[in-house]
Amino acid sequence: MAVSRFEPAVCFGSSQRSWVTDLINYVSDHGGMRVVGTVLTQDDAVEMDFDVLVIDDVSSVLSPRLVDKLHSSNRIVVGVYDAERGAAAHERLLQTGVDGAVASDVSAGDIVRIVTDVVRQRTVDRQFDALIDEIEDPEREPAKAGAGTAEPADTDAATGRILVVLGSDGATEVVVALAHALVSRGSSTVIVDMDTLEPSVAQRLAMPLTPNIFTATEHLRLRSDINDAFMRHPEGFALVAGIPNPREWENLSESEAEDLITELAGGFRNVVVSTSRHLEDLSTFGGTAGRFDVARRLAAKADDVIVVGSASPLGNARLLGIVSDVRQLSTARIHLYVNKAPSDGFIQGEITEEIERTVSLASLIFLPSDSRVQKASWQGDLVRRGPFVKRIAAAADRFVPRAAQRRSNRNGPSAPTAEGTSADGRLEPNLEEAT
Repeated sequence: MAVSRFEPAVCFGSSQRSWVTDLINYVSDHGGMRVVGTVLTQDDAVEMDFDVLVIDDVSSVLSPRLVDKLHSSNRIVVGVYDAERGAAAHERLLQTGVDGAVASDVSAGDIVRIVTDVVRQRTVDRQFDALIDEIEDPEREPAKAGAGTAEPADTDAATGRILVVLGSDGATEVVVALAHALVSRGSSTVIVDMDTLEPSVAQRLAMPLTPNIFTATEHLRLRSDINDAFMRHPEGFALVAGIPNPREWENLSESEAEDLITELAGGFRNVVVSTSRHLEDLSTFGGTAGRFDVARRLAAKADDVIVVGSASPLGNARLLGIVSDVRQLSTARIHLYVNKAPSDGFIQGEITEEIERTVSLASLIFLPSDSRVQKASWQGDLVRRGPFVKRIAAAADRFVPRAAQRRSNRNGPSAPTAEGTSADGRLEPNLEEAT
């Protein structure tokens, strides 16, 4: 009886080491696995279709979070470590959670054997687990074909609200003022500057540019304490500063941006994200492909999107264009904030009629001109009173009503003071307050 040989579909991480070329040549001559492509980014690894990823231990793509993601989709990761560094490199590689590890100086045939052995062992382990389940629960009836098998939702899981702010003509001021309004109500809040074109929040608040987004994603990649990756403003909200130089935009992938926002939403009630107003898909343009992908991914992930623009014919056209782009990416609630709006009720009515004739919004807010805003921006301070602050406070009611008070977390970290710090002076996000 003929027995078919199992050949797993394998992707390689991009590498300068010789093992990749040797392995491809070996597989071409002898088989043993099917080479289906090369992984250049974490997004490639998540989206490509393969059974096994074989990757260098020093690859910037490899991280514990990536390994977890691939495991969740039943894929296997085998790492190749530097043979000259020996046991230390081997141990560091295993700490990422890979399923197998192989030295870089072994033969191509040995790598094929190790990969196929890992795949076969995974299959044996699953069959054994299934057998144990049947022995421990013999009365359990098999699931009917087509029956739903989804696990019940984890009702204890707490996830913060993700508010993405984009646009022009005052978007940074809205981000800062909104975060201040939310945290002043006892609702833990973090600002994340994800604008890869014009990062400006740290500069606006006269705060350092480090730690920043790159610091935070590195902490996430290494599974270290994410609390060391953000700063605390004296008013109580936290800040993750943007990229130090917009020319470094390629060093921040959309999957890293999304993972960071997801992580922060697990520790803060409100994650206020500042991002670029440009949401065009540039995947077909060489050299600029991916330029706006971070903004596109975060707009798609948002619970609420706040679009900021000016009160003018050109401003209206730009606002409507951004809203249209957001709607193609997301089903999030969209709020329109018209900045430096005229106080004349008739003009506001005309603007409202024109906008609402075109798009459906969760809210439309007119923000008045206020000299305090310009003065505060020059001083790197917050706007603390005046018509602008009052309108932002009214807008914040949609997310955290002013009557909502923070409840103490008896089993969690020490409760923040009015300035948002615990007794040891460290920011302690609290997920227990009412919303």
